[in-house]
Amino acid sequence: MKARYCKRHRKLPLLQGTAPNGAALLTDPVPALITRYRFGMKRRKPHYVYYYGGRFYRARNCATEIGEDGKPCAWSYALVPIKSATAHDVHMTQTVADEKAAPVVLTIRDGIASATGAKGTPYAGMALLDGTESADYVAALLDLEPTRKQSPRPAGKHFREVA
Repeated sequence: MKARYCKRHRKLPLLQGTAPNGAALLTDPVPALITRYRFGMKRRKPHYVYYYGGRFYRARNCATEIGEDGKPCAWSYALVPIKSATAHDVHMTQTVADEKAAPVVLTIRDGIASATGAKGTPYAGMALLDGTESADYVAALLDLEPTRKQSPRPAGKHFREVA
């Protein structure tokens, strides 16, 4: 049975830059969505594509402290905008069956995505995003918006109905 995609989040800091000594400058952790897209498909473990604040990121291990000898002595994972990548939907059958997101292949440049319809779908080859759309439109098209968790409602006559 193939794993199903669910909207998971991971709290990671954003890379802001580097200090003069070479150490990474990081923000406080932010809740980034782990998307259904991956890049580097020829690798044994393709890279995850994260989405936060209208941009696409990857997780990178960054040196956060540099010792007196000039070598890194502390590391932390941080979100870095994807410079250039082609990301594929690794849950395509679920995407097509659920009809919540457009079945696309993303071309990401500097954290901004353009998208074309994936092969084997009615949208094959169609340009669906060109990189100039608003973050809200991109999130709606690719089903990147947060979903409200539904708590199970108690059943039975001894439970009061809550309005």
